[in-house]
Order: sequence, then structure tokens, then C-alpha cells
Amino acid sequence: VVTEPFGLADANFFQVFDWPFTAGTAASALADPASLVVTESFARRYFGNASPLGRAITLTVEGHPTAYHVSAVLRDLPATSEFNREGNVRIHALARLVYTPTDYPQWAHWGSEQLFTFLRFPTAAAAHAFERGLPAFIDRRGAKDSGGESFTRIMHQALLPVPAMHLREASDRATVTTLGLVGALALLIAVV
Repeated sequence: VVTEPFGLADANFFQVFDWPFTAGTAASALADPASLVVTESFARRYFGNASPLGRAITLTVEGHPTAYHVSAVLRDLPATSEFNREGNVRIHALARLVYTPTDYPQWAHWGSEQLFTFLRFPTAAAAHAFERGLPAFIDRRGAKDSGGESFTRIMHQALLPVPAMHLREASDRATVTTLGLVGALALLIAVV
């Protein structure tokens, strides 16, 4: 048994960003529910120098083995990438199989899972207009899980530009600030 870091993604995930494909395309990467997108390193480990496209592999998630076929290969991403994983499978196909409301009730209501949704807007004004509508959307969709109360009292969603996601948590910013201060102090001591 081998453990690999994989991600769950929507079918159009690879069409939102400019991904470095070495085989396959963004449009077809996760078109089939049994599709699997892998990195070059993963492809070499499991398939050697042969073309991995169309090759089958079984992944076991939460005890459920599922057959997938490689539909695309990505150039290895930098270790610092927010998306540093060996591959991606479609979330909808896996969610229906593994994360059923009976076995995993946290998938059946609002506010229980941390998921990222990436959206692309034609203009900043369009993004702001969309964001203004989020509170009403949250209240409309989350009402049954909040006992009829305003769900925006419990949960807040906002748009965040992708570059800002790296330091979105206060603890992340505090770590960078602390390391910067330690570096400056070390430089000051070295100069003196």
C-alpha cells in the first residue's frame, strides 16, 4: 500500500488556471468521472517511461477502491505551490461513492467542510457584484442548517484574489513577520 497526496477537484478546475500540461488538455482533464490527472513524477514512478495516458490505476479512498484512467499529465509543480499534490480526481464522482450523507453527514450540510472554490470574472466590477450577493446566497442555502436563523451570523464568505491566499490566516502573517524580525535582528548583530 502506497500513500500519495491527491486532491479532489471539480470537472472544470483545470480550466480556471493556466496549468503546465505535458500530456492531455485542460478541457478534457477531468471530463470523465473516472479521470485522473497526475504529475510527471507520479507517472514515472508508476508507469516508467511509457505514456501514462489511458493507463489504469486503482485508488483506494476511505476504504473504497476505485478504478481510474490517466487523462492528463502535469509538469511537476514547485514545492511551494498551494496545489502541490501528485494528482487530482473528480470530487463529484468520489463524493457520491465515498462521502455519502449517511456515512459522512458533514458533506450534507453547510459549514462543515473547508473547500476552496475558484472563480474567474471578466472584470473587478463583476467580482464585486458577485460578492455583494453572497450574504443572500448563504442565507438562502444555509437556512435549514441554522435552524431558520440568518446563516450569515454563523458563516461569512468573501472573495479573495489568488495571490492573497498564501497569507490569508493571521498566524501565517505573524510567522512571516516574526521571521523577518529575526532576520533583521541577526543582520543587525552581524553588522555590530
